[in-house]
Amino acid sequence: MKKQILIKAILFSAVILAILIIAGCNKLSNKGTPYANIAPKIFWADVPILHQLSRNPVIRYYSTDVDGLVLDYQYCVLLANAVDSVYGGPAAVATSFPDTAHWTIVHTDSTTIHLYSNPDTSVYIDQYVFVRAMDDDSAFSSIIYTNMARKNHPPTCYLVMPSGPQWCLPETTATWAGIKVAWIGKDSIDIPGIQPDFQWNVRIYGPFSDSLSADTLSGHLLIAYQDTNRTNGIISDWIMDKGKTLTDLVTGWYILYACNRDDAFTSAIPALGYLNIYEPRWIQYPAEIYPDSSKAILLVDHGRYYTNHTFPAVGELIRLYRDSVNQFYEMLVQSAGFNSGEYDWFDARQGTQWPEKSVLMNYKLVIALNTDKSDPISPQQDSIYCEYLNVGGNLWVIGRRNFETSNQPVPPPGSSNGRVDYGPSGDYKLPYNYCDISAIYAEVSAFVDHSYPQPAEFTGATSLVAGLPDLS
Repeated sequence: MKKQILIKAILFSAVILAILIIAGCNKLSNKGTPYANIAPKIFWADVPILHQLSRNPVIRYYSTDVDGLVLDYQYCVLLANAVDSVYGGPAAVATSFPDTAHWTIVHTDSTTIHLYSNPDTSVYIDQYVFVRAMDDDSAFSSIIYTNMARKNHPPTCYLVMPSGPQWCLPETTATWAGIKVAWIGKDSIDIPGIQPDFQWNVRIYGPFSDSLSADTLSGHLLIAYQDTNRTNGIISDWIMDKGKTLTDLVTGWYILYACNRDDAFTSAIPALGYLNIYEPRWIQYPAEIYPDSSKAILLVDHGRYYTNHTFPAVGELIRLYRDSVNQFYEMLVQSAGFNSGEYDWFDARQGTQWPEKSVLMNYKLVIALNTDKSDPISPQQDSIYCEYLNVGGNLWVIGRRNFETSNQPVPPPGSSNGRVDYGPSGDYKLPYNYCDISAIYAEVSAFVDHSYPQPAEFTGATSLVAGLPDLS
């Protein structure tokens, strides 16, 4: 009996509980008063704040919001003259801010403020900076403000460019790295010490036919470097790059223009630089024979040839044989299928003359002849030939004493110290970089008494490795 009463009591309780739950699921009346949003509060984090400045300052602030989150901060800069004379002072502006003023939105608790400046470098521009915070309910804090004054000096700039004429190809290669140019700016009067990164306006004008024609910029713009903002896609003529690698410039003269501006958007006096560019003719005309020139080969005579009335050193050719040497090599060239109108001669016999880029650009093949026994090709000529090879030229060097280091001491007659080493650096780069020659050995001859020693001429070599032929 007691068990049945207990079961009935449990069932009755369950029914009552279910009825209460169902009743509680009905919509309740919303007749209460919601809490009012409390606006955030904002405070300066920098104490004290500098007043007289020569650059745009970084200001810091912080905020609190007891019932939500601060989403962003806003600042506005107004000239002190307008604040004091038109709006009744900064306190009045902070209480009733002008509707026409523009607020700049930032999402951090510090930012760089862009202040006004005067072209007169001695004048401070007095101004007020106003800051406020906004919470997640679009409520603004009260406005805080501070007074600042700024003066400004324009920055300076200069170019870093290679000197002398330059080769240029459509694109970089394994041996030609392009033409490196750079621009450097300073604002050391306003910003002592480490300089900031500047915005740059960089252009290239040209090509001009000669240096005298490169005297005006108007109407000759070739390249204007631009920067595209990744966020909004806006294209700007001001870039942050500090240099460029130039390629694909044709033969002619060019003007490089670079101008930087500081944080007050005051520009420097532009820097101008000049480039003399040579593009190899075989780039424009791939065929061996160019349509406007029938020349294909340049023979360069580096021999000095002693005059007839001067006693020559042993083994040196006198001037009497110069024409015979030239005729011999002309015969070889003609026997290869080139007629007399398809090659040129260049006289480099004095040792101080050599073909420049303006000459080499016209020939796909250069044959350098050096019949001298005492005078090797000079380091200057070596450098010119290396640059020519770097852009795709072809070079044959034929001679008896082609390479030597100008700072290599000449060993005394009979000495075995005749070794000359080559490497990636030094006076001569052509032997090591292009001929796979790391060293030569030319023992000084002691058979003839000279007023100065002469290296012995190579006459042969015996192979020390089986399978390699002897040289004679």
